[in-house]
Amino acid sequence: LLAAFAFATSSGLRLCQVTPLTPPKRPLSAWMLWLGDHRQSIRDSLPAEAPNTETLKEAGRRWQSLEKADKEKYEKLASDAKEAYLKDVQDFAAAGGVMPGAKPRRDPAIPKKPLTSYMLFVRDHRQEIKDSLPLDGPAGHLFVEAGKRWRALDDSAREQYKARAEQLKAAYLKEMKDFLAKGGVITETKRQARTRAKKVTGKDPLEPKKPQTAWKLWLRENREQILEKLRYAKLCASHFA
Repeated sequence: LLAAFAFATSSGLRLCQVTPLTPPKRPLSAWMLWLGDHRQSIRDSLPAEAPNTETLKEAGRRWQSLEKADKEKYEKLASDAKEAYLKDVQDFAAAGGVMPGAKPRRDPAIPKKPLTSYMLFVRDHRQEIKDSLPLDGPAGHLFVEAGKRWRALDDSAREQYKARAEQLKAAYLKEMKDFLAKGGVITETKRQARTRAKKVTGKDPLEPKKPQTAWKLWLRENREQILEKLRYAKLCASHFA
């Protein structure tokens, strides 16, 4: 083997190099394809001091009022790009590649986590909130408005959602306990396993709870507001990516 390597290098032959597989890139949506073609013209039509967010707002308004034929042209391009992407993903997987961020297939027998009281509220009022917002508004505004309505909800209505969430949680814990008792296996980290085991087995209800720190108390009161700002910041970042 060493002699063959020496002969190849002395003869000027290039040895084959194994290059890692490159996963295919996700295709752009019809909206992003259109924005790529018109971003500069929209930017030029606005005042020089206008922020980038104003460019996206104006682009959203123009996209909403775009002629059907023009919009269908970009939707066709996006559809063709998606089909090509799915084929590339299949070829990539057949060659032994693993898509980044791909999650292992979840066992359908594993009980699904229940919704929280807040998410139950959002599910019940999602369409109503969506209809009350402007069409050209970003999707993140729905959760911002939902958070405002949740905080303004009276105590009796909020307690009803909390009671529903507790019922779903109790049913989930029972289903999970039965699933594990039948030999069910959950692929998770050690930390997740410890947390889940603690939730399933439960603690003595008479055992006094540890008092919350000042940091925890402050976080509980400001959590929703912080999450709203993070969702909006993430949405803005995705537009400029």
